[in-house]
Amino acid sequence: MLKQWPALLLITLLAACGGGGGGGGGATPTPPPPAGAALSFSPASVSAALTAGVSSTVSVAASVNRPADFDGAVFAFIIDASGVILPDAQLQQRSTTDYLAVLHTAPTLGVGSYQGNLTVKLCRDSACAAQYPGSPMQLPYSFQVVALDLPPFSAASAVALSASLALDGLAAAPINVAIKAEARNWSASSDAVWLKPAAAAGSGSANLAVTLDPSGLAEGRYSATLTLAASDGQKVLLPAALTVLPSAFHVDGSGIVFSAINGTSINPKTIKFTVDGADLRWNAASDAAWLRASPTAGLAPGQTTLSVSTSSNMASGKYTARLGLSTASSSRAVPVELNLIKPTLKLSVASIELGGPYGRDFTPQSLAMNLNTGANGYPWSMSPLPAWATANVATGNVSQDATTLTFSAVSNGLALGSLSVPLNLGARVNGDFLLAPLTLSIKRDQRKLLASQIGVALAATPDWSRLSRTLTVGDNYALGASWTAQSDQGWLSAVASGNNLVLTANPAGLAANSINLASVKIVPADPAVSAPESITVALWNGNTVKQGHTVSQFYTDLLADPVRPLVYAHNGSSAIDIYNVYTGQKTGSIGVPSTALGQMAVNAGGGSLFVYDILNRSVLQYNLATLASTASFPVTSPLSSASRLQVIRPNGIEALLLQDGATVLTSNAWLSGIALPAGELAASADGKRLYLQDRGASTNTLLSYSLDYSAAAPNNLLIARQYGGPRSGNSNGQDLAVSPDGSRLYTASATPAQCVALNTLDLSIVNYLPAVQARPNNVEVGSDGRVYCGGAINGSPSDVWQYDANGAALKQFRLAPPQKQLLARQMVVSGDGMVLIALVDDGSVVFLPIGP
Repeated sequence: MLKQWPALLLITLLAACGGGGGGGGGATPTPPPPAGAALSFSPASVSAALTAGVSSTVSVAASVNRPADFDGAVFAFIIDASGVILPDAQLQQRSTTDYLAVLHTAPTLGVGSYQGNLTVKLCRDSACAAQYPGSPMQLPYSFQVVALDLPPFSAASAVALSASLALDGLAAAPINVAIKAEARNWSASSDAVWLKPAAAAGSGSANLAVTLDPSGLAEGRYSATLTLAASDGQKVLLPAALTVLPSAFHVDGSGIVFSAINGTSINPKTIKFTVDGADLRWNAASDAAWLRASPTAGLAPGQTTLSVSTSSNMASGKYTARLGLSTASSSRAVPVELNLIKPTLKLSVASIELGGPYGRDFTPQSLAMNLNTGANGYPWSMSPLPAWATANVATGNVSQDATTLTFSAVSNGLALGSLSVPLNLGARVNGDFLLAPLTLSIKRDQRKLLASQIGVALAATPDWSRLSRTLTVGDNYALGASWTAQSDQGWLSAVASGNNLVLTANPAGLAANSINLASVKIVPADPAVSAPESITVALWNGNTVKQGHTVSQFYTDLLADPVRPLVYAHNGSSAIDIYNVYTGQKTGSIGVPSTALGQMAVNAGGGSLFVYDILNRSVLQYNLATLASTASFPVTSPLSSASRLQVIRPNGIEALLLQDGATVLTSNAWLSGIALPAGELAASADGKRLYLQDRGASTNTLLSYSLDYSAAAPNNLLIARQYGGPRSGNSNGQDLAVSPDGSRLYTASATPAQCVALNTLDLSIVNYLPAVQARPNNVEVGSDGRVYCGGAINGSPSDVWQYDANGAALKQFRLAPPQKQLLARQMVVSGDGMVLIALVDDGSVVFLPIGP
């Protein structure tokens, strides 16, 4: 099994190298690294003698060749394909560019010899999607493992390894060699072709038959050595001698052996010979159709050239023949052997996937096919393709020069989901038929047009107005589908302009102090493209001037409607109260059949409100247009007031993510999720990202997840962790929020006394938003991008600090009374971004107009 051990310490050290210079300057020179390698290793190969059952320590120095190549964080991995080391590699810094790696061998290695390579990768990210220049690198190793307290290795023959044999005579009877190799492996080899051990290797004590064979030898005396080697490094050398008696024919060289890949061109070989006596005319003939001699006659001394011509029915394997040399009075047979190796039909990839991982990318996909028969080409063909795929070619000739196959999707009429078929590409080379399996699959998701947001809040008052918003509309296939937009209300215009949707309201003629709703529909020009989400727009047409309001009512949870100028609040009991943010008036209540309510969430279009029923372990859903109950979903895990839930809309599919991440629901169906740690949740408006910050820990942990949903993916809902981990210097995390465009993530934590703006792509810090001496416990972002960092502080003229989208300070506000404080995570911004609302620890709700 492939094992990939992260060398975490090396990440930090290499990332700190910057552009530093030369290394530690040891006395022993380091061999030059492979060309372009990022690191040099000393020694260049790790070797050690080990004892079975014991973990030993080996060390290797690593030196950075080009420090300037490392321009960011470095994630280093040691990949052990054979399990020869333990996953506890340690590194020690010796200088700015030199390190010492300490490895521990696996105690489970059995007696024997182990050779191979450790692969070292230096990556730009934890998934190793991109590597630094000069990565990966190979670190060879060679380990010899011996057992404890074993008797010595020995080998001895019953009689001497010697014989006197006639030229072309039979081999002598095998001679037995007794090997004593308790608990060890052994190998047997000779330095002469005529000295032939019956086995090349074995295990434990055994008897080995050894044959002396004069085939192909000229007359004379021969000596050789039989080498028997144990896996613990011990060796026994046995001498051998062979006397070959004279023959009339004297052939220059031993038997002829041809070895080649079937289908390749085979080079000829020449055999030379002389003849004793007066009869010097000779003839040559082969007894196999595939072996030819030229010339076939002549006068001694002579020579003939042997050539091999394979036929269409010859499969890979071993073939033998005899070349007959003869005169009028004598003859000799020279053995000839042909070893045909089965060729290989290779594909550059084992599978082709059309549609991409989510079923939205139908770029043609290619592979390279070749055959290791040199320049000789042979016919190939492919099994029939399914109706949903085509290929540029389906038959032809293939050789060592790559043949490119390009597969394209036929997606018209293809149902949503995934399909996969096995294909075979085959080639015939003489008597060999070669198969190369290929898996061809296709995924197709619904092509959609999706707006960046599906809920928009507008407002008109005597003091200020926000009557226009611009959204973006994207094609999830990234092909730029054409579209128009339609509004169902005369007071709202919806204009398509490139990828933008411009919404503009005209309050003339609308009733005073009224909430007016409109629905905007995106209409694709192509009927194969869908627009599953309508955009809900609310316009508050008020006739009162700006003024703050305070409601003396104790609540524990507060939630803003993303569309209407409303907030929802409860104190954990059986009702959720509704307030107008401009008038401060209670406009209604939602009756809830529970006396223990938890966190609330509202979907992006303002259509449904969800709330935890802690008492009955469920999620309750209410229609915000009618305030009627629409569904109740059971929850398997225990609930508390700290349990969090978040509405998400990956790829335009509404889903509710529960705190433990185990399950989500959409369209009344449960989907698989992932395990999430406890903490505050926030999602980007476009539905592509989810963020989590733990709550109240001594060191904050901040995590980022990618979100997607595809009708083609096996599990439909796709949630994958991207970045994050503990963040040094931040503690007691309280709140987090995402900017409307999804480019910034904002966090609030008690330490330090500031909110933090981070880049959502990699969670790197962009800037800090100071909260003076307050302990930040709230952070919110308005629909216009302005950021509000709220803190718990007594006696200060401010407890909320306002910043623009770039982090520049704008204004300061005081929401809580002088000696009171904001409740943690209980400050919200109205959907239109112009009213700040918060719960205070004196049991009140504060409404503060902040304007555009």
